[in-house]
Amino acid sequence: GQNNVQGACDMGALPSDYVGYQKVANPEITKKFSEAYQIDLPTTPGLTLVEMMNAAHAGDLKVLYIHGEDPVLSDADIKHTKEAIANLEMLIVQELFMTDTAAEADVVLPAAGWGEQEGTFTSGERRVQWLRKAQEPPEGAMLDWKIMEEIAVRMGRPRELFHYENAAEIWEEIRELAPSYYGITHERLLKPEGVHWPCLDPEDPCEPLMHKDKFAHPDGLGVFQALEHRGPVEVVDDEYPLLLTTTRILFHYHAAMTRRCETLDKEVPTGFIEINTEDAAERGILNNEIVKAYSRRGEIEIPARVTDDIKKGIVNIPMHFTECAANMLTNSDSFDPKCKMVELKACAIQVEKL
Repeated sequence: GQNNVQGACDMGALPSDYVGYQKVANPEITKKFSEAYQIDLPTTPGLTLVEMMNAAHAGDLKVLYIHGEDPVLSDADIKHTKEAIANLEMLIVQELFMTDTAAEADVVLPAAGWGEQEGTFTSGERRVQWLRKAQEPPEGAMLDWKIMEEIAVRMGRPRELFHYENAAEIWEEIRELAPSYYGITHERLLKPEGVHWPCLDPEDPCEPLMHKDKFAHPDGLGVFQALEHRGPVEVVDDEYPLLLTTTRILFHYHAAMTRRCETLDKEVPTGFIEINTEDAAERGILNNEIVKAYSRRGEIEIPARVTDDIKKGIVNIPMHFTECAANMLTNSDSFDPKCKMVELKACAIQVEKL
């Protein structure tokens, strides 16, 4: 994820797609991958992250293998997430550090970091760039693909089918299976500027703009869908009169990763709740004092940051901090019917002076 969210989706880390956005529901595509990997693959798409957690909570999902993600901190409604994880028969986490999620795992697989292995990153503009190893991984940590190769073999797959000498060999396999990458040879990848997909032929210049003279869709037209706007499912009321949104801040990145950097943690050592001056005055809340914030799902104690930079009736909490986690309050009950994402950015809460 993070800087390689595009690349993760491109490589088939979606429940509906194989590598290169080839659809699982297409029998011909599934047949191609079944033959390549010598195993019968399903033609039914899998579950999204939100659906997996709900299935685990309901007891329908038994084992979860989490690679480089910290849902105990970053998913909405931490209480629900922890209950879902506790309901699993086994949780496996492949990670660099002992995250909140790794601490809940039955098995932790120590992985090499991005600067300790080779592979590709793909940016949001579809630019594929080769990642060069800067240093050796620490003792005991394995390359991500080595871990997965070893698991595949121990689960009964033939060693010759799941054996690679290096990341370049894996890239060649990707090229053979995904037409949109076929023109991106390893030699072309080694150029600093990388190569944009789709790139169907090694002689193709693979321009950065996908939709230049016409849309890239086969009939030359764009595909649009009209949707009616819907507001948040959970709205404010007399009991929970403040609308919470969650954000990120300059000094910390995504979940709790950058808090391991002493310099950055000194800049912003803990979380805070931004509250409008008038809302704070109504509650007798002073700047920097510890307050209680609570929703229908949980509560936290957190320093108040009284400011006119946020609108009356709105409060904001950065999502990086385990000790006052914004997602203790957020809502996982409803999600978008198209993308299956929950309402991380809107829920009703109350804030009280302690």
